[in-house]
Amino acid sequence: MLSTVRDMSCYKKTEAALKQSEVNYKNLIYAMNDAVWVVDHEGNFVDFNDAFVNALGYSREQLLSLGIGSIDNSLNHQQSKEILAKLVRYGHHVFEAIHTAKDGQQIPVEISSSFTTYNGKPVVLNIARNVSERMKAEERLSQIFCQLSLVNEKLGVVGGLTRHDVRNKLSAINSYAYLLKKKHKDQPDIVEGLSKIESAVADSVKIFEFAKMYEQLGVEQLTYIDVGKALDEAVALFSGLTINVVNDCLGRIVLADSFLRQMFYNFVDNTRKYGQKATTVHVYSEQEKSGGLRLIYKDDGVGISLENKKKLFFESFSTGGSTGFGLFFIKKMLDVYGWTITEEGSPGKGAKFIISLPVKR
Repeated sequence: MLSTVRDMSCYKKTEAALKQSEVNYKNLIYAMNDAVWVVDHEGNFVDFNDAFVNALGYSREQLLSLGIGSIDNSLNHQQSKEILAKLVRYGHHVFEAIHTAKDGQQIPVEISSSFTTYNGKPVVLNIARNVSERMKAEERLSQIFCQLSLVNEKLGVVGGLTRHDVRNKLSAINSYAYLLKKKHKDQPDIVEGLSKIESAVADSVKIFEFAKMYEQLGVEQLTYIDVGKALDEAVALFSGLTINVVNDCLGRIVLADSFLRQMFYNFVDNTRKYGQKATTVHVYSEQEKSGGLRLIYKDDGVGISLENKKKLFFESFSTGGSTGFGLFFIKKMLDVYGWTITEEGSPGKGAKFIISLPVKR
């Protein structure tokens, strides 16, 4: 008898706790700013909050007499079956639909549905958020993207045509300079002036080449590339290179594009021009404890002064005799890859560029 009394006492406590839980549940639903409604397994409304009523424009009595099918007819039978199947499988599902208000207004919503119990019965709880503003923003972003694509296309065409025409003119200037140097070879001042013109033309061509490469940054689809092969291809572009390049990166695969080769070309070119006493370049990799990777380019030249280290990757920085775009281009290229670069060599003992790659790269 005592056991029965205890069982009844536990049952009443459990029942009271469930009732209080449902009261709290209802209070939470009614307090929400998002539209909330509860339907039974036949699609009949069981309950809903004021936000749902206000959004659709019906009275509570009208909504209770209607089924969810009268409000949401944007999903066909097959789509509804798929949503129900996912709801049964996972107990929760998020999808998009269009609600029709009493005045015929179409309201795009994102609905989060889940199984629960309400007044002791199994029901489906739905929470809807109006996504009209989000869709307008997405549409606007799509329009902006299309406009930017058109602008980029125009800039590419104009840039290509301009480079082509100007380079033809520069080629003509070089030809005239060459002929004038032959004609006035006995006049050193004229020859010197014409040589400076040729040098300026050569720098202009390099600037055009840089502009062309810069336009292509981020255009290529990133693929898996062998770092060692990219380095070998870069070294092969030099004629009569006297610096020994030690390549310890063969087989090291990273996510990049064809500009990886250009990066190594710029590095080796800088060593060749400014390393002075440089005889050897060593390129290798190190695995970091975090799982990331470091690519190291190191030479045994004169290194980089502490003063210049701060300016290395700025546009047009040069110690003389170049356009100054080489390291600037490398920095921009690595930004596209999601990599970072620092120079950690010792002045007088050689340059040392360290490129850090996150795990995902």
